[in-house]
Order: sequence, then structure tokens, then C-alpha cells
Amino acid sequence: HYLVLGRRGVGKTALLLEAKAQIENSGGIVVWVNMQSLRELGALKAFLNIVQRICELPKTLHKYRANAPQSVRLASDIDGKVRALLSQRLLRRRDCAQVVADSQRMIHLLCTERAADIYIFVDDVHYIEMQSQPVLLDLLHGITRDTSAWLKVAGIKNQCRVFTDNPPVGLQIGHDAALISLDITLEEPKKALNFLAHVLQAYLTTAGIANRSGVLTNSALERLVLASGGVPRDFLLLGARSIQIARQRTNARTVGVQDVNEAAGDAGKQKRAELEDDAASSIGQAALRLSALEAVRAFAIDEHHCSFFRVNFRDKENLQEEYRLLQSLMDLRMLHLVKSSLSEAHGAGERSEVYMIDLSEFSGSRLKKHMSVIELINDNLVLRQTGEGGEPLVADTGRKLVQLFRTGPLFSLDRLSAFVARALD
Repeated sequence: HYLVLGRRGVGKTALLLEAKAQIENSGGIVVWVNMQSLRELGALKAFLNIVQRICELPKTLHKYRANAPQSVRLASDIDGKVRALLSQRLLRRRDCAQVVADSQRMIHLLCTERAADIYIFVDDVHYIEMQSQPVLLDLLHGITRDTSAWLKVAGIKNQCRVFTDNPPVGLQIGHDAALISLDITLEEPKKALNFLAHVLQAYLTTAGIANRSGVLTNSALERLVLASGGVPRDFLLLGARSIQIARQRTNARTVGVQDVNEAAGDAGKQKRAELEDDAASSIGQAALRLSALEAVRAFAIDEHHCSFFRVNFRDKENLQEEYRLLQSLMDLRMLHLVKSSLSEAHGAGERSEVYMIDLSEFSGSRLKKHMSVIELINDNLVLRQTGEGGEPLVADTGRKLVQLFRTGPLFSLDRLSAFVARALD
């Protein structure tokens, strides 16, 4: 079993679809479930709907056999039980117990009859309410235990709760399922730059363009990586929009940094529009997240004139709901992690995380003046003051990188407490 987690746009669904295609091309058995279509049902009814889809497999796979094997008859019986349960107004987990046992037996029989494995793909599991996700995954794990059926589950990282330990429910990473994390963040700028440049070149080659420098400058490429936060889909969409903007300039030969800045500003409007959709795992919290974003933006950009900020480890441990709200902004690509563990200069043992606000929040055709901003130049993060002629700080050593990040203001998570309290009410 595998859990594929990451931010929106990093390629979770693309990876699952590629795996699905390879399995089908080799004659494998696949069940594909998009949880968005089941989002209104809740965990238990969503599980029963998935069981119904699995029950369709025996009849389909054995349709040319004169005598129906045992799995076909058992699947028909299970389908009848599921229909009866789905008609109930009140459904409890214990009502599904017999369905789990019968489905596990049916899957085991089918795998044996076909001498093949079954792959159950569950995409966008974050569309199920977060508190109920462990229940759904636990039920799915129950029907696949001791069989040759495998779960491949994908979702937005910080909008997923795959396991609870008291009592143990769900899929425990490292024990029940392996984790595939698709996030390449700006914490590894060179890796992000090389990866996204490779993706871009693959598209250009397909379009018959051999030389990337004929489309955009190196500085524009670096700004694209920064603006996208390392997210492939954002990188490609921003790249396409930057080309459109550059074409409108008189005598423009390539995409430049200003084109990317303008494209990032346009993209910010779309990201805000996505808040409602991405907040599906905690219904009604789109406004909450937007308020939190405004609070972070006001602190860093308006008060401190800085595009990045720090969050103390102790603070995130003491204010977990506020920290979870901050993390949801990262999943929505409004914030980008640039350092997961930074030692504090004047506190022994104190550490912090460093986040950069998305470029769309402070860019248009030009960056705002008199701001401390992080840029990506020649594989290195660079700190400079916009609109000023001073020497930038090039973080080409570990020591300089620490020096750069320590200049970020310390954001106290209690600034988000009022929003969390309002949500709890």
C-alpha cells in the first residue's frame, strides 16, 4: 500500500494515472476512485460505494465463463447488502462489519481465481472530511488485508489525516503503508531548478524547440521556479502565461523577469479563487484561511517589509491548531517552505521554520519597493532590498544561508488564534 502526499499541483494524480496505465497495459486489474465525486457522502457511504465498484469486477472479469465462479456469487450477495445499508438513514460503522469481512473474502477469491493482483486507486482522499479519513482508510485496509489487493491513495498533505493512534485507526505510515512525498520545495533550490528545467525542456522538445534560451532568459527561469514554489503545475501555467504577456510587448524576443512577475500577480487571483475548493476537507473554512493569509501578509509585508518570516518550533507545538492553519496555506501554495529547521542566533536549542510568501502576494509588473526579498540566482538563494542599489547577500555557503534566513521576522502563531477560536465556535 502507498500514500502519495503533497501540495496541490505537484503531480499526485499524474503519478497515479501513470501507474494505472502501466498496470492496465500489462493486463492488471484496476479500480479507480475519485473521491471528489463521493465527497458529500461521508466516510461510511463512500466506503460502501467503493465496495460496490469492486463488486463489479468478478462479473466483468469472468463474463466469458460458462459457470460463474464463487467470487461472482459472493460479489452479488455483497452488493445486495451494500444497497440495503445505503438505503438506511442512520449508518454506523459496526453496520459495515459484515461487508468488510465478506469483501475481504471475495477479493481474496478473485485474486486467486485470476492469479493476479488488484490495484485500488483512491485519488483526492482529502475531499473526505479530515476527521473521518482514518475511518475510510481503515475500512479499505480491512477489505484488502491478507489478499493480493493494494491501495494507492493520494491527497493534499496537510489536509489528510491517515491514522489516529487512540484507538489505532487508518493506515500507519511505515507499518501499514509506505509514503511517497512529491514535494520538491525551495528548501532545495538547485534541485527544484534542475527538475523544473528538465520538465520544461521536455515540453519544448515536443514542440520542436531545442534551445530554451530562445524562449526565456535564465533569470526568467529562476524567477519562474521561485514564483511557483517548486510546484510543477504552477511552474508550467506561469510559464505559459509569461509567454503570453511577453508577446504583447513590442519587439520582445524572450520572456523576462517582469513578465514572470506579472504572470505571478495574475495567478494570485486564481489561487484565492481555489480556496473554497481546496478547503473541502474542512467545510466552511475558506474564509478562515483567507483571513489567516491576510494576517500573515500584513505582518510580513506591511509591517516588516519582508517577503519571508520565521515560526518558532516551540510556538508550533503549543499552538497546534494555529500551526495547522498555517500549513493549510502552504498546501494551497500561498506560502512556501524554504527552511525546515533553522537555529536561532540568541537562543540555545531554539529552532524555527522559515516560510516565504507567494510571489503573487507582492508582485505585479514590478516588485514592491523597499522590501527584503529572497530571489534565486545561479542556483543560490539571494537576499536583496528592492528599489535600492546595495549589495545583495548571496547565500552560496551554509553559513550565509543561515544568516539570510535569520533576518526574517519572527511570526507569532497567536496572531491566528482569533481565527481558530471563531472556527471552533
